[in-house]
Amino acid sequence: MRLLQNIFWWLAFLFGGIILQLYVPGLDALIVGIILVSLERDYKTMVWLVPAVVILQEGMGSLSFGFSMFYIGSFFLINKLFQGVALAAKGAFFLLVSLCMGLLHGFYSWFFATLQNVPFDMNVIVHDGVLQTFYILVAWPMLGRLRRLVVHDEKKAES
Repeated sequence: MRLLQNIFWWLAFLFGGIILQLYVPGLDALIVGIILVSLERDYKTMVWLVPAVVILQEGMGSLSFGFSMFYIGSFFLINKLFQGVALAAKGAFFLLVSLCMGLLHGFYSWFFATLQNVPFDMNVIVHDGVLQTFYILVAWPMLGRLRRLVVHDEKKAES
């Protein structure tokens, strides 16, 4: 039952993220799933979720080609760098990771647009970076709590 519930959770997350990205261009809604699974240290899920997110992001075309691989890799690096902060103060860790990911979103958007000779508007890139920062700040704790509720309710039912 737990495996099935986990599969349904991640399918619903991916579906919701894809729908959100359709309506909010330039947003990487799926990065929060990578953040959640890495903080839960659920490596079995990470093995299929990371490639699925990369394939979905590259296939949807809402972000520059190659963006998602660098962006996800950067999250793992930031997570490793700020691991001590996570142990000391979770709120500061949320804020630091969100800010760094927002800045990197803007930087990678500019970098890949320049690299691929795609015209870009710096105001849009800055807007997308700020939007990404606030999205992560809101979605990360919200989805984390929702996931814990689902898992907690399941454990409660098993008892």
